[in-house]
Amino acid sequence: MATFLMPEGAEGPMDDPRTDAELVEAAKKGDLDAYGALVERHREAVVAAAYHMVGDLHSAEDAAQEAFVEAFRKLRKLREPGRFRTWLFSILRRKCRRLKRKRREEPLAEPGCGAHNSPPEEALDVRLALDSLPARYREVLVAKHVLGLSYAEIARALRTSEGNVRVLCFRATERLRQIVEGEG
Repeated sequence: MATFLMPEGAEGPMDDPRTDAELVEAAKKGDLDAYGALVERHREAVVAAAYHMVGDLHSAEDAAQEAFVEAFRKLRKLREPGRFRTWLFSILRRKCRRLKRKRREEPLAEPGCGAHNSPPEEALDVRLALDSLPARYREVLVAKHVLGLSYAEIARALRTSEGNVRVLCFRATERLRQIVEGEG
């Protein structure tokens, strides 16, 4: 996994007992270790979520890194510190969409490039199935099943209603099932 840049001097112990809200408040007051702890706490899930949205590990790590950096820069704007994870997902989602748009505009890489990041075949099948979903469906499934966000948290991140998120999750799951079973 890539080394994530944290604010200079930040340690970010994984076992920090403070809540996200407490860490955010401390980071807003200049405690770099608190932000480092947030990065360590959420890094794995954020990279996994980004991977499911962009399709390759290198780009996922880049998107996650960019999301953490932007979150650090804009941390003072976060009005509800307890919603850090949801807010971070909103930032990550925008970064992943931008990366995918940029990738469509760039010429295709030569065969064999990036082969060292090849996932197992089963993961590739899931990756291909997820890639065939519309972005909105993919994002909802990733938020729910990879990041473990609640319907309410996803609704806040997507700026929509909780009911709409439930419908999107149901439709996305059905569409994914159809793809996996060869019906779509």
